Amino acid sequence: MNTSNKFDVNNYQFNKESRNGVYIIHGFTNTTYEVKELAIYLSKQGFYTRADNLPGHGTTIEDCNSTKYTEWLTFVEQNIAKLYTNCDKVIVIGVSMGGVLALHLGTVFPLDGIISASGI
Repeated sequence: MNTSNKFDVNNYQFNKESRNGVYIIHGFTNTTYEVKELAIYLSKQGFYTRADNLPGHGTTIEDCNSTKYTEWLTFVEQNIAKLYTNCDKVIVIGVSMGGVLALHLGTVFPLDGIISASGI
C-alpha cells in the first residue's frame, strides 16, 4: 500500500443539509486526494459535496488493474441516484477519466450541469 500523503482511502461528504448537490469524480489511478480540497471549498459555498473513491481506487494497484470500466459506470450511477434523494439540483464535476464518467452520467440523468476537466 502506498503511504504517500497523496493517497487517500477516504470517501467524503460535506454540507449534507444543502439541497444543491455536487458530485465530484476523481481520475484514473487517483483517489479522493485529487478532489478533496475542491469538495471542501464548494461545501463552504453552500453545496452538498460528495467525493468517493471509484472501485479499485484507494486500495492497491492490483485492485485497480482488475476493475472493469462497467464497475465504475455502475458505481457513479448508483451514487448520483443517492445524491438525487437528498438534492433538488445536481451538478457533476469530473477530472480526467472522471470527466468521461461525468459525461456518461449526463446521458442517463437530468443533471443541472457537468464540468469535465483534464490536465496536461
